Amino acid sequence: MADAEEVRGIARSKLGAMGRMVRAECKMLARLLAADEPILAMAIGRTTGEGRWFRGRVVVATPLRLLLVGKGMLTRRERIREIPLASIRGAKAGPPGSLELELDEGPLRVSTVGPPRELAVLADAARGRRQPERFAQLDELARRKLGRVVGRVLEGSLLALAEELAPDEDVVDLAFWTGAPGGIVAVCDGRIVAIPDRGFGSGAPLSVAFVDIAEIRAEADDLVVRSGQSEHRFRDLAPDDRASVIARRVDVHVARRVPE
Repeated sequence: MADAEEVRGIARSKLGAMGRMVRAECKMLARLLAADEPILAMAIGRTTGEGRWFRGRVVVATPLRLLLVGKGMLTRRERIREIPLASIRGAKAGPPGSLELELDEGPLRVSTVGPPRELAVLADAARGRRQPERFAQLDELARRKLGRVVGRVLEGSLLALAEELAPDEDVVDLAFWTGAPGGIVAVCDGRIVAIPDRGFGSGAPLSVAFVDIAEIRAEADDLVVRSGQSEHRFRDLAPDDRASVIARRVDVHVARRVPE
């Protein structure tokens, strides 16, 4: 059995102000967790089919399982679900806050999950902990390249980018475009990935491999990428000069190609 006060401290550190709202759930978790069972991630969500009088559950990932615990708003009846990681066949996180699980018995969707950092680690833990620091690395890169405030606003798009990347794929540059719909542009080690922003979430990722790029150029602050019959224009790229920096960086790879 874990220490309840320690679990409350973890909730405050991982959930911020929301951590103060889950005291009852922390007591339940302390009862369920072994004393040496660490909490890898913690978020708040609601599974499909739960009624309006159920305020949601605290979702916790440990090295062995996911735990979903909560209480009914009126009945105060405990609801506990344990999902061994070995029974999870697939997991995907998505903005504005959802965790899609493929279990032995079928799919399970946990919605309105947050914060994004914890959701990213939850999904990674469910997949077997390939890269638990992926979102944290992207978040740090965004705050360094784009500024702290902008990085925080684009957390949903960063989460989508973290899910899009392959386990061994590096991001070497990052920018955001402000022309509608806006979003982030990531230069990886073999492709450009664009994540359109949709307010509280993000649109479907756009991926263009370096080998498919016929031309890339900067027009003032716009970045233009031409591939086959398609042309993508990212308007008003920021910070300043990022369009020309990215165009030069990627054009090196395009110029190295040997003509067929």
